[in-house]
Amino acid sequence: MGECSMPYLLSNEDVAQALDMETSVRALESAVREWAHGNAAAVPRHNFFAPAGREGEVFQFGVMSGGSKNDQLYCLRILDDVLYYQREGDLLTREKYCIEPGTYCGLLLLFSTANGELLGIMPDGIIQHMRVAGETAVGVDILANSDASTIGMLGSGGMARSFAEAISVVRDIRGIKVYSPTREHREEYARDMAERLDIEVQSVNGPREAIQGTDIVCLCTDSLRPVMSAEWMEPGQLVISVGGGGGLLDVSGDMSLFQGFFAISTDDLASAEDRGGGYMIGYSYFAGQPQDFGAIPQEAWWPAPEEHNRGVTRLLDVMSGAATGRSSREDILHLWGGGYT
Repeated sequence: MGECSMPYLLSNEDVAQALDMETSVRALESAVREWAHGNAAAVPRHNFFAPAGREGEVFQFGVMSGGSKNDQLYCLRILDDVLYYQREGDLLTREKYCIEPGTYCGLLLLFSTANGELLGIMPDGIIQHMRVAGETAVGVDILANSDASTIGMLGSGGMARSFAEAISVVRDIRGIKVYSPTREHREEYARDMAERLDIEVQSVNGPREAIQGTDIVCLCTDSLRPVMSAEWMEPGQLVISVGGGGGLLDVSGDMSLFQGFFAISTDDLASAEDRGGGYMIGYSYFAGQPQDFGAIPQEAWWPAPEEHNRGVTRLLDVMSGAATGRSSREDILHLWGGGYT
């Protein structure tokens, strides 16, 4: 009888030592290319919602997974969150925790498809940022102008840092302008990223100022409301949304100013049950009545799938040759950077 080896149990510190952003981007590029040609697959996200223990909070349990034929690997991601919503002036954000604010639970289980062995168990804290940012960088490489060298960044948190680092793998980024509502946060971001990337990073006083004159616009905020106007955009820009509001766009105004909308895939975009306010990302199921989910603000709900996905081109189809990406240097394009692989 053969021996069964124990899986590796890794910490976030172990992951940070073993994985850098360039390695992550190149691995994701390979995975997306395999997916585009039928040699990899991703199972769309499934969510379970129920009322949480405290008023105004909602329990969310999420699973998503995917694997590669050539790598002979399959990974399952598990999320365990309590959601709540904060309003401060015009700002509306979605916050989450596990057990108590400031602590989180996200796990990755890695399996071999060659023999079914569980190879590793690890938290998703580091990998999650690398995955979403790295996959977005794959989209940037396809959609941004080849000489794009500047980023307009709205947001100064962890994802804003990961996005700047990942995009720098696929483009020669020479400057960043950053805005977020808290001055201390954006100034700290500017100092940290200037040192990390060895480029000029400027903290500015408003969102429009951050966007003006840049090639790639990153909307890396947790806002459930639009954070920029379409009328601010300039020819040739690629605008990337990450936010968790009700839809793909963190942009208000005239959407006809965009020449194209893109996502890696549309399989994971708002489907399954409508529980009063609308839909949720992924295949979402609710244990409770509509009134049990009254804490979820209208801005957090998504439109119906057929409305939500209308006009969105899959980057999988661009990579396989079935669809076109950028057709002109002047095109203004939108990329949903939510992460699928």
